[in-house]
Amino acid sequence: MQMLVRVAAVLVLLGGLVLGAAWMGFIDIPGITPVERRVGVPPTVQLEGPQPVTAVLSHALVIDSWRTYETPRDLVPALGSRLPEMLFYVSVVDAGERGRQFELLAGPATSALEADALRGPLAEVLDRYDPASWRVVDAPLAFFFGEYPDREAADARAAQLDGLGVPAYVLQVEYEGARTAYRVYGGAFSDEFQAAAMAALIGEAGLSDIPLIERRGHRPE
Repeated sequence: MQMLVRVAAVLVLLGGLVLGAAWMGFIDIPGITPVERRVGVPPTVQLEGPQPVTAVLSHALVIDSWRTYETPRDLVPALGSRLPEMLFYVSVVDAGERGRQFELLAGPATSALEADALRGPLAEVLDRYDPASWRVVDAPLAFFFGEYPDREAADARAAQLDGLGVPAYVLQVEYEGARTAYRVYGGAFSDEFQAAAMAALIGEAGLSDIPLIERRGHRPE
């Protein structure tokens, strides 16, 4: 009898742990895991077919972060008009106790040195900021929302995502044979775990099967 009681107690404990993990989103159980937490760590994939010869944007410069999307979203075109040779975009991360944060990033940068060199021109425009507070981060990965043969179609896709509250941006890529295309990316991450916060946002917007890939491309010409 005592053995049965112990077994029952263990089963109850395990059941509680499973339910707790499901509620927190560590595992996905339909009907138990809240929709906003039903996201795992997305795996990095390589798209099928020919690959661009354009370099990976491996780094970025983090300027600041906010709890809501509106402020960094408005800063992207404002800064872009002042520094047209640079690339500005928004990424989503989990900042621990501060929760979800929308980061304003600057690029393009194919190395840490290139990212660090962005401080100079940025400091001339953002004179109220301390350039020393800007962080160079590894950011070779991004969510892939599609590739298009022309800039207009890519911009339309990015605008559609923006309407859903999902930050996105367009990069130009080249293939062997001088073929040019335009990719729509979301975020910039060092690894799959850092991308989980944006994966959650994408899921909340009703989107699924959005792969995480290498962030190849350059600012559209």
